[in-house]
Amino acid sequence: MSDLPFAPSPWNYAVVQMDPVSMVQHLDDSQALEAAERIQPKAYLLHLSWDSGLPFPGKPWYGFSASLVGPGLRAPDEERCISPDMCIPIFPTIAHPRSRDPIRPKPERPFPYDDCYHWSFTDTRIRVIANPEGFDESTAVKLDAREDTRRERFFAEDAYRQQEALKARHHHRHPPTSREAREATAQEVSTFAGHGSPSDDDYHLRSQPEAEDERASIGSISTHESSTSSLSNDTMTEMGIFGDPSGNIEMQPLVHLWLDLEAHLKREDIASPVQFFEEIEMITA
Repeated sequence: MSDLPFAPSPWNYAVVQMDPVSMVQHLDDSQALEAAERIQPKAYLLHLSWDSGLPFPGKPWYGFSASLVGPGLRAPDEERCISPDMCIPIFPTIAHPRSRDPIRPKPERPFPYDDCYHWSFTDTRIRVIANPEGFDESTAVKLDAREDTRRERFFAEDAYRQQEALKARHHHRHPPTSREAREATAQEVSTFAGHGSPSDDDYHLRSQPEAEDERASIGSISTHESSTSSLSNDTMTEMGIFGDPSGNIEMQPLVHLWLDLEAHLKREDIASPVQFFEEIEMITA
């Protein structure tokens, strides 16, 4: 039996690759299996936030909350009011349109790639396939608690900015009446009286747009660990925070995971997080 940890630890960066065949084998569906066999999954770079269950030896997989790392600035999404600056550079990368200070992994194991960014709104839930040999963390690149908190705060800031942009677009398309405008202004003053600028705790207090399409877009905002730590795992699953609204575990990506980044992924081969979610749709459709 290996002396290595039987599951990876939170706050590690990792390379993952989906296993489409393993995700559909239990369905006993020959067409789904044939379709899965045709998929050629890419390798993705992500950051493990925390394990979503009680890990113990002998499990076939281990559940984690994670967020994707992308090559370059974030891909824009005009429909969801997501702009390229909604990301965070990872040192040694320092460039950012809003001059954000980069996230700095622990110095004993520097981040090996340049021009990489934490992309906002890429939170997901994954199932890491157990490795009989265990997971060697001696080569792992990791964030400490302070840097991980900074990362979450930037994510929260982007969620607030996105929500404000969605509200502005809604008001442009559906101008409020004079009475509605006065009531909205009064509510803003009441809610934020005494605050020079919105804090992390204020982000979820803002009123939501009323149009169905705007509510759907805002509903897609990733909910971060800082705002969900008081909820149980079962509750979060029911809410669909990690992807599938039904909380169906079978919809969560089943992945192989490696902690030695450079040994399993070259900089030029880092795939876009957009492709990660496209792969999930291909497998679970």
